[in-house]
Amino acid sequence: MAINNKYSLSPTTRTNKRGSWSMALNKRTAAHAFQHNLSAHNLMTNSLLDKSRSQKTFSTHATTLGYWRSFARLIGIHEVIPSSGNSRDHRPITLHVMKTFFSHLALTLSNDKHVVGMAKPPTIADHVTRVVHLHKLIDFQLDDTGIIAYTIAQMTQGREEQFHDMGVALHNPKRHASNQSLMDSMIRLPWNKDECFTKNTFCSVISLISLAMIRPHCLLQTNKLPFTASRDLALNHVKWFHITSHKEIITSATSLRNILRNNDAFVAIKRPLDKNSRHVKDDSPIVARIEEPSAKWAPVRHIAIHILEKIVSSPAPFNTLSNCPLYCINNSQKWLPYRAIHRVYKEKIRTVLTARDGIQPSTKEMTRWSLYSQKIFYKAALDANDIPPEITRQLGAWAQVAGDTPYSRLNEAKIDEARKRITNSNNRFLEITW
Repeated sequence: MAINNKYSLSPTTRTNKRGSWSMALNKRTAAHAFQHNLSAHNLMTNSLLDKSRSQKTFSTHATTLGYWRSFARLIGIHEVIPSSGNSRDHRPITLHVMKTFFSHLALTLSNDKHVVGMAKPPTIADHVTRVVHLHKLIDFQLDDTGIIAYTIAQMTQGREEQFHDMGVALHNPKRHASNQSLMDSMIRLPWNKDECFTKNTFCSVISLISLAMIRPHCLLQTNKLPFTASRDLALNHVKWFHITSHKEIITSATSLRNILRNNDAFVAIKRPLDKNSRHVKDDSPIVARIEEPSAKWAPVRHIAIHILEKIVSSPAPFNTLSNCPLYCINNSQKWLPYRAIHRVYKEKIRTVLTARDGIQPSTKEMTRWSLYSQKIFYKAALDANDIPPEITRQLGAWAQVAGDTPYSRLNEAKIDEARKRITNSNNRFLEITW
């Protein structure tokens, strides 16, 4: 940016002693708090922000600011750009800066495979838009006419066309749907006893992901947040009830053995907080009857066997385990990591696909298989068997659809009827990779 006039953004020519981005934002926030006498509420505010499940928003802002600071130093401008409304001459300069920032990111950012210069165009556009938004937070309007947004949209389309010309995919491929035959084959494979979790735990995890149509990250530990019993899936969030009387069966080793022997109970599982259910009022629990031992697919039996194994193998009484994660590392109360289950799933699905197709799946084909394949399987099976939309919504804790009012209620018999249709169907879905 070699623009040397009174409207230049260069620190060598500007007389105004505006500080860094952080300083400007902090000054703005501090002045606002002082004006409204909010200092006594700082602890509460910080606590609410710390508890927010939208921490990703703060991290993406920090990432964008890191890119912006680096770019600002590179071309020799201030981190904080004054409002473009101050002068008509200032607007083209601001626009030129943002266009240059877009091109800079297109050349320097990596994609998820760590290939430099191949970041997806929408990702680049998001960073540029975020810089404009962050300026707006401190009352610096950079795009009051909308010309920056329009230009960035045009550049994004141009970059997408470049990707098409290079034969580069703009979107991650959709996951394939699993099916009962694949799951049965995976379960029958030999188990490595050196794993940090048991075979029963593995079977229970893939069964619950399917039944609940839930994201695997909601059941297992990731690096984002520690386990919290009120938010995540604890052992005491799994309750058993008699089918006819609907009376609760107190969970114990004896009662679980009776349930597995008599097949006269259904399970109700409190749904962990996820990106679907956290915005759905009064989301439905996960409800399913235990299957007969001869059933083609018996997910509830796998869940019951896992809990029975957990109770029997632990020297601690059940009441001390009740607030522990449902899925733990062997002989501990530590939350089971997602990556451990994911690794074993990938190994087993590769083995099963090789045996089924007579050829080892390619690396590209394997990207279409993950624990999400279990979630997709159940939704696809519901669609294939013409399950009513209100039942589908209740099973997945999704938002209401047209005609499905807040007065809809769970009907255990209807849910069991729908689940039996899935169990008896054994649908297989298309697996095409271009």
